Amino acid sequence: MKRIGDFFGDFSVRVSLWITLCFSVVSSLYLAWVFRLSGLMRPGAVDALSMVAGYSLQAVGTGIVCLALRRGTGWTASLFRWTLGCFLLTASVAAFSDETVLCLVAGMMMNLLCGVIAGFYLDLPARTVPGQRQGKVFGFGYALSAVLVWLLSIPFGGALTRGRPLIWVAAAMAVLAGWMARPLLAEGKTGEEPEEQQSTLSLKEGALAAGAVFLLSLVKNLGFSFPTENLLAGMPLELSRLFYAAGLILAGFLCDRSRKSGAVCSVAALALPFLMLTLSGQPVSAFACWSLDYLFYGVFSVFRVVLFWDLAGEKKQRWLAPAGLVAGRLGDAAGTGICLLLRGMPVLLVSVAMGLFMGTVFLFFRLYRWAYEPSAAHPRTEQEVFEEFAIHHDLSLRERDVLRLLLKEKTNAEIAQALFVTESTAKYHVHNLLQKSGCRNRVELLSAYRRQLYPGLRLVSEGAEAGRERVSRQPG
Repeated sequence: MKRIGDFFGDFSVRVSLWITLCFSVVSSLYLAWVFRLSGLMRPGAVDALSMVAGYSLQAVGTGIVCLALRRGTGWTASLFRWTLGCFLLTASVAAFSDETVLCLVAGMMMNLLCGVIAGFYLDLPARTVPGQRQGKVFGFGYALSAVLVWLLSIPFGGALTRGRPLIWVAAAMAVLAGWMARPLLAEGKTGEEPEEQQSTLSLKEGALAAGAVFLLSLVKNLGFSFPTENLLAGMPLELSRLFYAAGLILAGFLCDRSRKSGAVCSVAALALPFLMLTLSGQPVSAFACWSLDYLFYGVFSVFRVVLFWDLAGEKKQRWLAPAGLVAGRLGDAAGTGICLLLRGMPVLLVSVAMGLFMGTVFLFFRLYRWAYEPSAAHPRTEQEVFEEFAIHHDLSLRERDVLRLLLKEKTNAEIAQALFVTESTAKYHVHNLLQKSGCRNRVELLSAYRRQLYPGLRLVSEGAEAGRERVSRQPG
């Protein structure tokens, strides 16, 4: 029992569970709204409203959070609860109203608030969860949400999102999420970084990252855009979302082990949309299509978030953390919009998809080189970099000795033995070293040192190299 208590007492686990609850509320009520629209309007209009207008408004909502964070607005548990309460009210009207106009108006407001809530749960992990856990925290949070909604749908014949009991289930999850928000936001509350510690994101850098995420999401939706009438064909949608959970978990592990692997898998997964385009019109089950859609969507979902989390950490600017979802949602909306415009013209659709795919690969190659490949030519020696790092962080002679051993991945006990001091003294010096360098743990320290050694390596995945896991588990 103590081990279970320690597990759920871990801050990263609690953040992941909070994401689970938030996403369960918004995703289940969003699907319920789509089902309601399907009973009121023709399929093409439903697609345009839910996946073009709806996704665009979600991007606007998350963008509002980005702007607020950029202006230094702090988030509180009370503000989160009010936002979640307004979302529940508008979503309940949107999902179960028989009036078409009321369903549409409430649905648009629901999507806007959905984006705002996403901004909340994307901001907290970016500044409180160590980099080597961020992919898993986000991936497991979303994955557990898909599993939870499926489990809750079983007592309702697998159709929870199509019945009124969903309101009470969503309300219960929202209450629990609101209860968890106060300690999480209080524990994760940090002051703004000093101005001198921030670095400016140039227009070129921002356009490169946002453009790559936008095109990745756009091309993905070109192939995985299925008519919403499939949702009414008896397909167990809640069950198909378990494939989304599998993709999210896999992507979480990949991105935390190596951001490079997550990036490469995201591009490789773009081959699947073309498979889906070739299968259009063939006797392929809707369940199989939606399952593949969700499986590979998990890869995109994790990568586009952790990419901007890394940017937020490198630039010391909180507002960048939710920005990946803004670019991704706009890409989702654009991809669906192109599919709607070119529906019935498969040759033209494939041609457009191919051109956009080539543009995506080109832009992504530039992003990959900028973010993950170190500069080939670097005139400074490692000793010069070490001295510069030590002087910049005002390290004492003893702390420099400790840093040398940390760079060799020594544990506290090994440091104590090498310096002929007690292990508690070694731990004390390590703690001071982390404080002076502004790092939360050893992995961040090694990443910061690598960034100074290789200036061309813009985004260093904390925990990306398995060989550092033994050191990162050492306390302080």
